[in-house]
Amino acid sequence: MPAPDLDDAVRREDDALAELGKMRCRCCRQVAELDRALTVWRNGQLVFGVCDGCTASQVIVIGTTERGIVVQRAQRALLPVAPRGG
Repeated sequence: MPAPDLDDAVRREDDALAELGKMRCRCCRQVAELDRALTVWRNGQLVFGVCDGCTASQVIVIGTTERGIVVQRAQRALLPVAPRGG
């Protein structure tokens, strides 16, 4: 499928899920409720969404560019803490 057709298909699926109060997480690809997700909307269309589970385990940074938005994510690293001494 050509890239523009695939983009349109994804956009249609996103719109259909949003009408049902749901979205597909951009990190784990699971369908989640909109009220349990971090979402970015532009001109009434959902352009990015990530579920609460992924926001709890990852650092999400969203910024703007001339062409739209850019999203970066990184896994939260656990910092091991050990007691000092014996």
